[in-house]
Amino acid sequence: MCGVIPQLRRVGQRAAIYALVRQEMLAEILEQRLGEYDWSVNLPERRFVFSSERGKITATGQVLASIAVDPATLLWGFAAPFAPFTGQDPAAARIPIFGARHSLDILQREEVPYAVRPQDDQVDVITSLSHDVGMAATEIFGPTALYYSGATGGAGSRQVFLLDDLSVPVPELTLGRLFPSLTRYVMAVDDIDWSLHGLVHLMPGWSLSREDAGVTTGYRITDSRGESYMLSVTRNEQGGIANVFMS
Repeated sequence: MCGVIPQLRRVGQRAAIYALVRQEMLAEILEQRLGEYDWSVNLPERRFVFSSERGKITATGQVLASIAVDPATLLWGFAAPFAPFTGQDPAAARIPIFGARHSLDILQREEVPYAVRPQDDQVDVITSLSHDVGMAATEIFGPTALYYSGATGGAGSRQVFLLDDLSVPVPELTLGRLFPSLTRYVMAVDDIDWSLHGLVHLMPGWSLSREDAGVTTGYRITDSRGESYMLSVTRNEQGGIANVFMS
């Protein structure tokens, strides 16, 4: 997969399902409250603002990473060039700590290159990579984490921010909220088992069980109240996903 930084992708995929639904919940809030909006950030003051003619939504915002077009690199928010803007104890400082704990070199280096093939759109590659950063941040910072990926400049570079203390509350994730979209999320992840286990890890009191029956695997997800749904995944002879349905 072009543009993928494997270690980063693997960490992000652990939280992918949880992060995907949280991103959609954030997008719904922004659309309902603001419609078309702009965003701005004051890094020294850690103030992030979404605004439109309808009003504004504020948050504490800290940069996690910046992904450039030229050179084709990802610069982490704990890197030296960010120090004059992020102040003491930036959130991104927790990224290399997590990397050291799990022996992940890619999370400990200040700058990491990414590859773009001639046939790929670099802007699309950068956008996808920015969400890998955000999903990894969800795994690193825990279930309260929200991230935002924003374009900077006109060439396609992006920055990824960790948002806290949003002025409009994001509803708690429930199994009922997850149910209508879970098949779509599952189709988007690299490793279903890895991401489903990551989901229940981020949701206190939730559990996951698995049952194999021939080419079909059933995953029962149960929430803290005992409500549950079964996700069934059928694979073809090549091991690819042939069908996914909920019951």
